Amino acid sequence: MSKRILVVMGLLVGLCIVPMASAYDFGDMAFLTAPIDNAGLVLNPEGRGDLLLFPYYDVRTIDFGAGARDQKTLFVIINPNIGGVTHQGVAAKIRFREWDKSVEVFDVDIWLSDDDVWVGQLDRNPATNLCRITSPDYVITDFSATQFTVTKPLATGFDFLTSNITFTLPSGWTKEQMTQLGYFEVIGEERTETKVTTADPTKVNRNPANVLVFPDVLAPLDCPNVLMGQAVIVRVADGVAAGYNAIAIANFSRLNASLFVKPGDLAPTLANAQDGLQQLEFQLSKKYMMDAFSIENSIAGKASFIINFPTKHFHYDHTTRNILASIWNPFRGAKENDGEQIDLTIFDRDEHLTRPSQFWSPPKTLLLPYELNVCGIYFGTGNSIRGRDNVAFDTGTFDSGWVKVGFLTQFANAQNGVVPADVFAYFSDDLFAAYRGLPALGLQFQEYSNGNVGGVYGDMNDAWYQVDWSFTPIVGIP
Repeated sequence: MSKRILVVMGLLVGLCIVPMASAYDFGDMAFLTAPIDNAGLVLNPEGRGDLLLFPYYDVRTIDFGAGARDQKTLFVIINPNIGGVTHQGVAAKIRFREWDKSVEVFDVDIWLSDDDVWVGQLDRNPATNLCRITSPDYVITDFSATQFTVTKPLATGFDFLTSNITFTLPSGWTKEQMTQLGYFEVIGEERTETKVTTADPTKVNRNPANVLVFPDVLAPLDCPNVLMGQAVIVRVADGVAAGYNAIAIANFSRLNASLFVKPGDLAPTLANAQDGLQQLEFQLSKKYMMDAFSIENSIAGKASFIINFPTKHFHYDHTTRNILASIWNPFRGAKENDGEQIDLTIFDRDEHLTRPSQFWSPPKTLLLPYELNVCGIYFGTGNSIRGRDNVAFDTGTFDSGWVKVGFLTQFANAQNGVVPADVFAYFSDDLFAAYRGLPALGLQFQEYSNGNVGGVYGDMNDAWYQVDWSFTPIVGIP
């Protein structure tokens, strides 16, 4: 049985309502012992969580025909003192991945005090052609059982690394350029004391003695659902600043245990989700994604549909790039760049539609081959990419309207006839049996010019989407 997201959410809210003296929000539920025990990993519509996903960064030099323009990506991570547990600092892992195969190009453990904001700038270092990160804020550089050492080594900038890029590069790309486009994640690792110690401003106590927790213990604790984030793509020469809010996952970790290992350690990753990678993919799953566009010549319109598969690399061997045999794998390309088949339908503003896959005889299979697909939307019958894009969607003669992408992969846990506990759970109820589609994140990037003032304008928004979750037969639910 399939339901649109609003119907599903409405049903879930109804199931979770029980008589109580006070109400709780998604951000509070990680700390409850009653009435809902161990609230599960969930995509939080409030925008707060202990995992933040940023689907897109871009510091490439872009040329749309008016000359090369440098780009930067600015981002903020916020630790607001609102709701839930108060008065805590937060240690978090921030990790950047390149666009093709999600190879890590930089990671660092950062620290935010209470009510703090951690700011970062990504740009292209002209001396090395590598993506460079600059931040005036704290990084964890050492630790003991009771304290973190925090310093500010990124204040003068630090280049991303290419040592992990050992695969055959896409045509026309260098290793340095591979670092200039990608996506990143922020995983909350541990809560700490609210401020650096007065005795030593480079030390942070790891045991937050002044924090009330459930249960009340004094030990390294998991990060509460307080992190928020935003990123902005800036192209100063064109006057473009297009931003988006990070996708927030609540209860990524929820058992009052630290995820921190040591500075520079590969852990944690998205695979360390408390309820398993499958539950995270269930929460991120989409059957359809939709995006509006305008590429009208009169306004010099440019549009891209950005589709990110942030968990795909976990399903492929990092040496051979072969798909890993697993019943829980929603991806179906035999090789990592074989691509995921999509059904593409494009509508114009007068309700006409076209299916670009039918432009050819025999019909052409449309594939998204990368883990970050920047899909440029062009009218005409050409198929070449340009500007910021690595995939092209042709609209025929349509110059404005909307795009619908259907993920044709069908994934059901009935492949082995066993339903592991909580794999498709929501607040500890085994409500769903399967999802159809792919775990994906989507953004729409629209630009246009105003000839009267000579200005270029850009905006970025979350793409619309529909989920397809199948119910588990449960007594009492029709």
